Amino acid sequence: MFEQFLCELRFLLLKPGASLLRDGQKIRAIFRDDTNGRTQIVADLSSGRHDLTSACFSVSNPPVTISIQTEASLSVGEFISVLQRSTLAQRRPVDEVDRIAGMLKHASCIVTARNEDGLLVGVARSISDFHYCTYLSDLAVDEQYQRQGIGKQLIEATHEACGLQSTLLLLSAPKAESYYPHIKMQPHNSCWIRPAEASSTQ
Repeated sequence: MFEQFLCELRFLLLKPGASLLRDGQKIRAIFRDDTNGRTQIVADLSSGRHDLTSACFSVSNPPVTISIQTEASLSVGEFISVLQRSTLAQRRPVDEVDRIAGMLKHASCIVTARNEDGLLVGVARSISDFHYCTYLSDLAVDEQYQRQGIGKQLIEATHEACGLQSTLLLLSAPKAESYYPHIKMQPHNSCWIRPAEASSTQ
């Protein structure tokens, strides 16, 4: 059985544009670029994955390696920059540096996506009790890197880092409402919000 798996793995890697998504020493999935430069999953090996360390995958043609990892801290400048490049800055208090600093300081989990040069191209910032619920407050991907699976990887990495036994919640940006059903997230029609009183930013 294991020998058959290795043969299938070698076959997949021989396909043009194939690349690996790794979780530490574990292979999570195999990706391949199609003729339009879009990345497709050709083998999903993610079952039984628990410990999150770091993952890498190819998102373009020619390949660009993107790393996915948790980070204990993130600078205000980097965070604001990726918010602006993702358009999420329109709905976040990017002009209030102290408030942004507080958002980062008190986050329970920060998962980042970086390119080969270390540039922050995606981020997921969450609040969690690590047992029952995880609120993914900010999900941002640089517009130049969108539609390549990074957002989905940030969500999955966040859920795993905060505990798959917890329910992951998020509020969608208006333009992204049609995206989440494609990654098997379920809508909920009884969410209620009490807006912030001191700011018009939500």
